[in-house]
Amino acid sequence: MTRDELAELSMVFEELPGFASIIEVPGYRVTRINRKLRESTEGPRMLGKSVRDFYRSDSPVFEVLDRVAATGQAEIVRARPPDLANRAYAERYYTRSYTPLRDEHGTVHGILSVGFDVTEEVLADRAHAEADRERQLEIKRLFALLEEAPVFLLVAEGPELRVTTMNRRSRDLFKRLVIGVPLRTFIPPDNKSLASIERVYATGVPESFEAVASMEQFHGRSFLQTVVPLRDSDGSVTRVMVVSVETTEQRQASEAKDRLLAIIGHELRNPLARWS
Repeated sequence: MTRDELAELSMVFEELPGFASIIEVPGYRVTRINRKLRESTEGPRMLGKSVRDFYRSDSPVFEVLDRVAATGQAEIVRARPPDLANRAYAERYYTRSYTPLRDEHGTVHGILSVGFDVTEEVLADRAHAEADRERQLEIKRLFALLEEAPVFLLVAEGPELRVTTMNRRSRDLFKRLVIGVPLRTFIPPDNKSLASIERVYATGVPESFEAVASMEQFHGRSFLQTVVPLRDSDGSVTRVMVVSVETTEQRQASEAKDRLLAIIGHELRNPLARWS
């Protein structure tokens, strides 16, 4: 390697955006640090010392250095705290790469260590994970509530509208397990409910209607049905939720009232018909 090439490599090392050091093999003495590490609090204290002098004894860095020196294979340690001994730090995390340096005979004589502060990414990931856990708990609480709710709830997914969720009332209604089964396999193709579910999945527009069930096993029971699209993070409809409230008793009471009013109306219009 020419002098100009060495000078260029030296300049590149000096201006690396991470905290860079060259560690001697064997002994693991720090022989050189770059500008960014020199400007840090700990960097100048490391120069000329073995890593064993400033890392905690339980730090994984020793095993990593041993493996890189023995195998000649680079390694990356992701999102670790500083691991420095006898130092109290604010919560920080670093990702470090360890790359073997070879002499002209191919023997590993040093290791280039470059560390990057990834604290913001780690804390952001942790916050997202915590938020996701909270969402999952909220979903579990919601489904626990809906499981015993006095409504019939069903969720179907994808173009095939496969059933993914049913509450207890729905399971009792169908009298059999239909999880994973497409709605079209057990709801007749001319059924008003199926047509509504397919439209909502296609258009993303909620629908609500009341109808007498046409399926034989429901024996003319009536339901107020609401179909709602469920979207993914991109806003695409991936599932539909069907919530039905049985209105059979109300419908029957209304029909009985209508019949009674019709009879009364007839009698009032023909008060003497029964005497003729």
